[in-house]
Amino acid sequence: MIRVEAGTVSTALTLLIGNIFAIAVIAFASLVGFMWLAPAIVAAVVICIWGLTRPLEFGVGLMIVGPVLLSTIRISSLTGDNIAVLLGCCYLLFWITRTRGVRFSALMVLPCTIALAVVISGLVNDVPFLQVGVRFSSLILLTLCAPFVRRGVLMRIIRIVLLVGIFSIFLQTATRFIQPFYDADGSVRYGGLMGHPNFGSYLIGSYIIYIMVGKRLSKVDISICVLGLIAMLLAASQTALLVLAAIGVLILLRQPVRLLIAGGLVASAVAILGSTFLDRVLPFLESGSLASSSSGSWRLSQWQSALNLVEFPNLFGIGWQQTKVQIGDGLGAHSGYVTAYVELGLVGCVFVAFGLFFVFVATKRSTGALFLWLYILICSVTDPVVFYPSCIALALLISIVDWNGRPAIVDEACGRSQMVKI
Repeated sequence: MIRVEAGTVSTALTLLIGNIFAIAVIAFASLVGFMWLAPAIVAAVVICIWGLTRPLEFGVGLMIVGPVLLSTIRISSLTGDNIAVLLGCCYLLFWITRTRGVRFSALMVLPCTIALAVVISGLVNDVPFLQVGVRFSSLILLTLCAPFVRRGVLMRIIRIVLLVGIFSIFLQTATRFIQPFYDADGSVRYGGLMGHPNFGSYLIGSYIIYIMVGKRLSKVDISICVLGLIAMLLAASQTALLVLAAIGVLILLRQPVRLLIAGGLVASAVAILGSTFLDRVLPFLESGSLASSSSGSWRLSQWQSALNLVEFPNLFGIGWQQTKVQIGDGLGAHSGYVTAYVELGLVGCVFVAFGLFFVFVATKRSTGALFLWLYILICSVTDPVVFYPSCIALALLISIVDWNGRPAIVDEACGRSQMVKI
């Protein structure tokens, strides 16, 4: 009698099914006339199956890769961000079913309160709210699961995502593989895979602020800071760069060597690549008035137009993203605070403030995370940074890295690259 081991049968069956699937995909791709579909579909399925072996890390990775790098990709009515986040949620839910539980923290309150404010305002005003409500709710799942990822792994995910985004900006300037952004004054700005130049600038600036506070810097972090600063100059976001400079000087006052090095790098970078940024910011620097620059005067006008849409007491606002609809120019209020008041109302503002309070409670022992959130709140004066999913996801992950309530996990060395003390 010939005995066949169960493992042999299982392996043979897997290989057979895999070959049949590959042949079917190739035949389908040939039939529709797009042969690139074959390797794309096979690669996607392989990655999805591989992700099941480490669902926690894959889920968290997709939750940050989506908003940071895939928002410019559109598939039918969905963006690459939407698809990546939905897949990430599936991985995290699969991981939750296999583990003993999740870890609740004060960090989950902010996305929860934003989602609640959006839903309430949408219900009161009978405007769409489901998609954006689900989008912010997905960040709750991120805060529940990410604390179980080792600090070293989390930092590697963050660094890799930011480096890809930074290099995509450089590639965009050389190849225009993504159409650059043309400002109203005719200047050309670059955001790469990060989308709008302002989005990329706030993301890079947030990480640079966090890194500045640390006592030791890895070579990777130094590279991100230097290359990121150059990318921010190519993006030419006034607010992101000016607030970065102000907070950076405040942080580095106690570290004169770093302040001197940073000042030299900034001066060199601005002299070589900062022409677009200087053209936009010099009127403001000379007069000290926001209205002096074309961008500043436009924002002041936009804020006034948005505020004219509501009357006091404006309890529930006009509904999420309704400002650009009612103003008629297709653009929002371009301020996180004006957006919160006009679209979410006083009730929504209270909810968001409540969530931010708990964020500061959770990060009170991490100076780097506190300065990062301060950077986001100041930048939110001229852009709704506090409502950008990409910025919130990055800030939450960095806060989780330093969160003192993390589970007791045996951590691997956080960044084995050589550490440089400056």
